[in-house]
This record gives sequence, C-alpha cells and structure tokens, in this order.
Amino acid sequence: MNMDEKINFLFNEIRLLKQKNANSFDEKIKVLNNKIDKKEDDLKNLINEKDDIIKDLKEKLLKQEKEHKIQLQKINNKIQEIISENNKISENIKKELNNLILKNKDLQNNFQIIKNNIQQLKNKENKENISNTQIFYSNAQKIFQSEEFNSLSQEEFMKKYSSNSKLSNLKEIHTEAMVGCYLSFSNLDSRGNKFEGWSKNQKRGNYFYDPPIGWIGIGLKVLQKFDNGDDTWIGNNNSTGEWAVAYHGVGYCQRSENVKGLIRMILTGGFKPGPRQMHQDCEDLNHKGKKVGRGVAFCPSIRDAEDYSGIVNFNGIEYKTVIMVRIKPSAIRACNCSYSSTWIVNGTFDEVRPYRVLFKRC
Repeated sequence: MNMDEKINFLFNEIRLLKQKNANSFDEKIKVLNNKIDKKEDDLKNLINEKDDIIKDLKEKLLKQEKEHKIQLQKINNKIQEIISENNKISENIKKELNNLILKNKDLQNNFQIIKNNIQQLKNKENKENISNTQIFYSNAQKIFQSEEFNSLSQEEFMKKYSSNSKLSNLKEIHTEAMVGCYLSFSNLDSRGNKFEGWSKNQKRGNYFYDPPIGWIGIGLKVLQKFDNGDDTWIGNNNSTGEWAVAYHGVGYCQRSENVKGLIRMILTGGFKPGPRQMHQDCEDLNHKGKKVGRGVAFCPSIRDAEDYSGIVNFNGIEYKTVIMVRIKPSAIRACNCSYSSTWIVNGTFDEVRPYRVLFKRC
C-alpha cells in the first residue's frame, strides 16, 4: 500500500472513531439528563416534605408552648398558695413565740421568787445552825467540846465518865496526844474538839473541801489569836474574808515517835518545805502558764491527805494523823495533776493556820 492509500485509510479510521464516539457521548448525555430530571423531581418532593415537616413541628411547638404556659401558671398558683399558707403559719409561730416569751418571763419571775425564798430559808437555817450548833450533836460530843473536858485531869475525867466508853477513849487519846506531842493546855481549845457533826461537802474561802468524817479532832487555841482578834478567817459561811479548809498528812511512811515529833515541830515552828517536792513542776490552775513551784503540800480532800499521813501509837493503839488548816485563798497554788487534788503554798507560811489535829484509828 502506497503512502496515499495509507493516509486515506487513516482518515477513514479517524472518521469512524469520531462517529462512534459521538454516538456514545450522546447516550451518556441523555442518561445524565434523565438522572438530572429524576433528581430534580426528588428534590422537589423533598422540599415539599420539608415544608410539611416544618409546619408540623411549628404546630407541635405551639401546642407544647401553650401547655407549658398552663403548667407554669399552675406552678405559680401553687407557689402563691404555699407562700400565703407559710405567711399564716409564720404569724401563728410568732404568736406562739410571743406567748412563750411571756410565759418564760412569768416562769423567770416565779423562779426568782422561789430562789429568793430558798435563799432566805438557807440564811435562816445557817443562822439557826450557827447559834444552835450543839443541838445536832450527841451528849458525848457536847462534853467533848466543853471546857470541862480540858479542865479535868485524865484520872478525874475517867472517874466521872467511866461508864461512857466513848468519852473515856476520847480523853485517853487527848491526853496521849498532849504527852506524846508535848502539847500543853495552853495550846488546846476544847471548843474545836470534834468527832461527829461534820458538815457535808461545802465551801470555805470559796473552795470546796471534804469533811473529815470518821476522824477525831483535837482543837487548837486559835480564836482571837490573829488579825487583832478578828475571827472572820475561820468562819463557817463561805463569806468574804474566810480562808479555805485543807489538810496536811504528817509523817509520810513514818511511825510513832518521828510523827509525834513532826506534829510538835509544825505546831510550834510552822510549816517548812520538805525535800521531796514532787509537785513543784505541776501547772498552777490558779495562774495559767506558771508552775506551782517549791512549797508545802496540802489537800482539800481528807482521803488524799490520809495517803500522806504517818502513824502514831497511843497506849498500844495505832492512829493515822493529819493536821487540819485554813489557807488564805490568794496563797493557794492548785496543782494540775490527775492522781490527787493538791495545793501548794510557797513563800510566807503566815498564810497557813493549823486549827485542829486529826486522829483516825488504823
């Protein structure tokens, strides 16, 4: 095939290809146009459906909004009812409170009247007790506190009261104490003798003390001896100027003659700090942040003082012994310790006054 034939052949082929492709493009365009038409119909349907949905939603929302408004109105009405009811209750409560306040004032007034009446009765009773103290004592106690008890010798007393074993025993202890501790009649005052009629727990000098029930007390001569004869310090009404009651156990862990000697030394020379000083580092409850310091220990409880007492022997019978004192309240250093109630007095011991020696049979 020559060149011209070849060229003609190629042109024919190209023409055929163009014709074939043209048919194919037309078909594709037709298909596409059909699809577009279909999509347009779908879109129109969707748009119409969307409008219906929106319309339906608007109707539902309007309906819900209306219902919500109705519910809110009901709730507001209920709240108003509750507020109104609460205001009524508050008014009632206020009325009741006012009534209670008025009743309380009446009760307070009545209580004060009763309190005043009780105080008057107490004052009356205290005056009667002070002026008629001995009417509560037995006959033996009266004799024990009488001037006769000191004035008679032991032989004379035993002869007169030999039938009364209690009085005979008291006179024997009294005499043995005088001899053993070298006390003379000038040191003693029978008005301070006591073995019964001890008070229940009460205050002296605004401090509570534990009365020495079960102990025999030999009175020391102290009345009109101090403060230019003013005996306010030894009063029994917890009034202004009274001193507190306390005890000092004599002769810890010692016996007989040593203890008698210590009693004599204290009663003639006063109290002096001992070597043990087991409480000196305790906190002072009366002076926060300070220690009680070095001094002499006393106890407002007879039971605590008994733990520190020594033993004396009178005619074969053993007795514990404690000295009963009054302490000026301002001189008390109260130990902050759990095992006992202990006071320390340091400095001058003119603020401690012994006024009774106590004995208790072991």
